[in-house]
Amino acid sequence: MLAAVGPRQFFLRVTVSPVAKGRARTVRTKTGASRTYTPARTRDAENLLALAFKEQHRSWVPWPKGVALALEVTVYLKPPKRAKEYPTGRPDADNFLKMMDALNGLAWADDSQIVMATVRKWYADDSGERPVGWVIRARELSR
Repeated sequence: MLAAVGPRQFFLRVTVSPVAKGRARTVRTKTGASRTYTPARTRDAENLLALAFKEQHRSWVPWPKGVALALEVTVYLKPPKRAKEYPTGRPDADNFLKMMDALNGLAWADDSQIVMATVRKWYADDSGERPVGWVIRARELSR
């Protein structure tokens, strides 16, 4: 059996339109009780990220609690008809980072292990080099 050399890491590419995490919604039921739910669009996108991770990393063992992680999230958004150089509008970059909750229990025990994160928003292009979607890279921080 070969021993792993260096810190563990993974790379995940998901070629679907990125969805930023939506706010939880609270509604009153007919009985007057409050019910909080995650918007369907957010829930579906989280499920899609989790499924893509499972398919691309079938034998991955999640990092256990206490392991410090660095994360890079790049989203490629469909450019508008009149695209600026940078996608400075909504959705906010931090809401794409919040979607990493989808990988709790799959890639890591909990996303609280992420101590360093970079989020990039770019426009996709037609060349195929930067298709619409997600590119996620996580690595274990070594001392």
